[in-house]
Amino acid sequence: MTECGKNLKGRQPKAPHTDSEYRAFIGPEEHRYLPRFRMFDGLAGNFKATWNWSAFFFTFWWLLYRKLYAYAALVFVLSFVPYLNFAVMIGSGVAGYYLYYRKAQESIGRLKEAFPGADISARIIPRPGDAGA
Repeated sequence: MTECGKNLKGRQPKAPHTDSEYRAFIGPEEHRYLPRFRMFDGLAGNFKATWNWSAFFFTFWWLLYRKLYAYAALVFVLSFVPYLNFAVMIGSGVAGYYLYYRKAQESIGRLKEAFPGADISARIIPRPGDAGA
């Protein structure tokens, strides 16, 4: 039997990451991504349809640039299926911000686990050409 409001796995839900952590992860395009990341945080990390023109027009290359390699591999394979390529482009445009948000959540969360109590934004050091950690 569970108590009302208690997490079933016995763990406390994770607090949203700070704006400085997101800024350090995103890099120079933070003005485009940060408002969407705040919106997803406000939705408790749940999906809401948004639109990302870069993810729509340059799907494969955008996924690679944002280090979403598994999705890029899937898009590459699906691009050879007739008529499916355009559906994949639309799906990427709709879910692009959310996919990148999930990547940020995962990467920042791993850093927080590896360096508890440390300033994570100082640990995220993008290299030239990189898009975050």
